[in-house]
Amino acid sequence: MTQTISINRLYDDPVFEIIPTPMKRSWMDNTPGKFAYHCVPLNVANTHGWSVICPEDFTISWNGMQDLDAIQVNGGSGSTWVSSHFGSGIFTIGVDFVIRTDPGVSLYVRGTPNTPYQYIVPLDGIIETDWLPFTFTFNYMFTEPCLLQFKKGTPLFSFFPIERSFIKEFEINETSITSDEEFYSKYQEYAASRGDHNYQGKDERQKFYLNGTDADGVKYDISDHTKRYDLKKRS
Repeated sequence: MTQTISINRLYDDPVFEIIPTPMKRSWMDNTPGKFAYHCVPLNVANTHGWSVICPEDFTISWNGMQDLDAIQVNGGSGSTWVSSHFGSGIFTIGVDFVIRTDPGVSLYVRGTPNTPYQYIVPLDGIIETDWLPFTFTFNYMFTEPCLLQFKKGTPLFSFFPIERSFIKEFEINETSITSDEEFYSKYQEYAASRGDHNYQGKDERQKFYLNGTDADGVKYDISDHTKRYDLKKRS
């Protein structure tokens, strides 16, 4: 069953564009041969959600003090949607839309996945968007005094839906891997194959995870094996 994330715009001329989070990362582009993109879990995490895009260039600075005036925003109209709301080196991005989700679905809001941030830390939040009739904010915290520049067209932050009750259904169970003989045997096969591959210094990838196979090349029955997300754009 298809579920819906409804973006309710407050104004006729929207400030923020919302797009499926791109897979590309500059640091991954700069790895030798762009090898980082061979890591399937990275690609899946990169594309897991939608991004809110920076509408214009702006700069923001923090002088290291804790008061509201310690943060200054400059450039374009950035000061109308970026503010020092909490002090303590935290700046807040206010959005021009209200998000609604289906019953029992919250919104996990975070920084752009697998994106290094210099001198700031994105502050994750989980919002009950199935009932809240108001906007949310996203916050960053400076780690040291500096001046930062944000560029138009780059992701400011990202979000994805989570089923609110799902995590409460789990408990942590610890056991020895040898307690399941078949699973342990598969682990040993993987470990031996990977160890031999690394010892020989082979350039080609084994692609076990990529193809969803065991070390002998036998495919697991995985109907929803994911290599990246191609999320739906807004309608």
